[in-house]
Amino acid sequence: MKVEFLYPELTNLLGENGTQMLLKKIFGEQNCILTNYPAPPRFISEKVTLVIMGAMTEDKQRLILSLLMPFKERIKDRIESDQFFFFTGNAMDLLGKTIEHEEGDTLEALGFFDFITQVNKYNRKNEFIHGYTDKGTEIFGWISQFTNYKGERPGFIQSGEKKYGIHYKNLYATSLLGPLLITSPNFTKELLREMAMKDNLPEEESLMMSFEKRKEDMKRNTK
Repeated sequence: MKVEFLYPELTNLLGENGTQMLLKKIFGEQNCILTNYPAPPRFISEKVTLVIMGAMTEDKQRLILSLLMPFKERIKDRIESDQFFFFTGNAMDLLGKTIEHEEGDTLEALGFFDFITQVNKYNRKNEFIHGYTDKGTEIFGWISQFTNYKGERPGFIQSGEKKYGIHYKNLYATSLLGPLLITSPNFTKELLREMAMKDNLPEEESLMMSFEKRKEDMKRNTK
């Protein structure tokens, strides 16, 4: 069982170093692949259990898109072959059709899903999201973004009347931050079970206690 961190030196914003630390403990350092820019992804040529990519700046997003585009069809084949992916923050934007900036600059994205990302740096949204996955697992995180999405996405987190994220085969993507695998340990356990791994988490009791405390704190602060 191996986990590949895609460009961790570029995609570690907003707490995603915490995700890397947790998964290194779960998989073991010897089973972690750190693919640094500009190396090609390893999962397209060798067996990897899980591919991780976190949030990045807009400049780094451009760099990573230009690097991944030549591998577009091979990445699509891996998605269709049930490779596990977990993308957070604006890494999700890479999966849509285009990324449109308010200055009029439009980037072609990978085009795996039929949605458009619209970027307006002067209209940031900060929101606490508390909901449940399609399997009924409680999950929560934060949205802090200046993007909107137009088009259809196969979401997997239901919060009120809205559905967030993307779930297709074994690909999960969400703009929720946290880092999500730490703030929502029950979802992490669900993901491990889907990968046919043991769902024991490092410091599980502390993670569960922190989950309940954060949830109550955020509920009070958002009233």
